Amino acid sequence: EGTLLKWNVSSKNMENLDVYFQDTSFNLKGSLSGEYGFQSKFYASENYSLSLSSKDVFNADSVNYSIGVVKDEYPTISISETIDSTNLARKFIEGKVGDDYGFRSLTCRIKIVGKDTSYVVNKSMSIRSESNTQLFSYFIDMSLFDLGPGDRVEYSFVVTDNDQPNGYKSSSTSRKIFAVPELDELENVLADQGDKIKDDMNQALKDSKDLKKKIKDMKKSLMNKQNSDWKDKQNLQNMLDLKDQLNLQLEKLKKDFEKNKNDKQNYLEPTEEFLEKQEKLQELMDALMDEEMMKLFEELEKLMEEMNKDKLLDKLDEMEKDSESMEEKLDRTLELFKNMELDQKLENLEDQLRDLKEKQDELNKETQDKNSKSEDLEKKQDELNKKFDEIQKDIEEAKEKNEDLEKPRDLDFDKEKED
Repeated sequence: EGTLLKWNVSSKNMENLDVYFQDTSFNLKGSLSGEYGFQSKFYASENYSLSLSSKDVFNADSVNYSIGVVKDEYPTISISETIDSTNLARKFIEGKVGDDYGFRSLTCRIKIVGKDTSYVVNKSMSIRSESNTQLFSYFIDMSLFDLGPGDRVEYSFVVTDNDQPNGYKSSSTSRKIFAVPELDELENVLADQGDKIKDDMNQALKDSKDLKKKIKDMKKSLMNKQNSDWKDKQNLQNMLDLKDQLNLQLEKLKKDFEKNKNDKQNYLEPTEEFLEKQEKLQELMDALMDEEMMKLFEELEKLMEEMNKDKLLDKLDEMEKDSESMEEKLDRTLELFKNMELDQKLENLEDQLRDLKEKQDELNKETQDKNSKSEDLEKKQDELNKKFDEIQKDIEEAKEKNEDLEKPRDLDFDKEKED
């Protein structure tokens, strides 16, 4: 499409050549050499004819031809997306672009839409202009855009071909949207995550106690007999299976906590004190299943084949101490997590009460204005009353969280509401 074609025609005993195209024609007078030349640019397929005339005969000979033009197609683009399971704000994109003649550009278009403002970021990506097909990859970290509750990011990828004669053509992927929930919804999501983490911690704590009991039972069984037997080997295998199950639970627990931590840091504005507690909790999570205990279990698996009573008892003594230590760590971790949840709940309540007070003060001023419509004032007051009822429910939830602590705090919510 847009190709310039040139013709050279040789003839004998001819006076002139007539060329007929769909929308134009040429009349070429003869030359001493009998050579004719012409050219034309084509954007679509069409038929044409050549007509030769001699001195004596007009249109002595003619021939028909056709030109086939291959249209320059739009470029193609497709993508697939992988999400970091511990941080949904991180997107890994792989894609493929194709075009019949090559490319001019590849761009990632990102639109950030906030409550008060929005803006667009265009990120140019490297692309080989002469290649007809190629792969690309891209990484987007939504947390870099300083998103808050209710904000969203819209993103797509645009590829442009190199068809300069007809005007560059572009194709785009469908628009993808990453939306941060509104504050109320976000709090519910984080609360659900927190409940699940606590449930998993409680289950891990239960399994840890079961593991400690099995270790004690195993020691007792070995001490009461001269030699170990197949039943001891089976009990030992059951204990190792429970250890593997506990390992999987702890790994999942750490991933769930990391996701919960990232969501809070990405979309809320936690205090420095809260962030310090999060880091402390992360350290406790990482230390739940330390390398020393993992090494003991590996050694125990090897000893299981030997079934050496004395060596087994020594290892079981060490494991019992480590299992007690892990149980204590789980207890501390669970209690710290509960305290952090209460801190976050109290901080949110404080923000909600402050916001409610400001809106109530504004409404009181409007009420004093004689020009304000009573119907509008009543509607606004009803909305504030509903918000107050929601805050009351949150206060009750905070009280329940406080009572669930080993050492409940002295909280005065009546004073908070008065202030």
